[in-house]
Amino acid sequence: MGSDTNAVKRIGFIPIVSIVLATVGVIAPILWSYYTNTSSIEIRLESSLSLLKDDPLLKEDLVITYKGKPVTGLTRMDFLLLNKGRTPITQSDIYDAPKITFGEESKLIAAIVTSKNPPNLAAR
Repeated sequence: MGSDTNAVKRIGFIPIVSIVLATVGVIAPILWSYYTNTSSIEIRLESSLSLLKDDPLLKEDLVITYKGKPVTGLTRMDFLLLNKGRTPITQSDIYDAPKITFGEESKLIAAIVTSKNPPNLAAR
């Protein structure tokens, strides 16, 4: 323990504090710049509601059609696509549009954009 005290005495307290503050002064702006300039897209399943999913009580008695074609099972899924970062995502940031895929046995019958923020987004 005495050698640690001697090292501080030899180098001096002020130079050590100066080195620590200089290191923090260099690293802090780099981390702050990274933190404030990040952008990230997240797709989140907000809700899922299944109707007529192999209901044995209604299977024979109830037929639902969509545009004239019978539907055996119906599920509504609401997804949220959002920017989790701190900066807006520009067109040049997107290399490939986000996609949601389902299994081969599923058939998508409708996709609707229910809201956009800001309203001028080109969502389809």
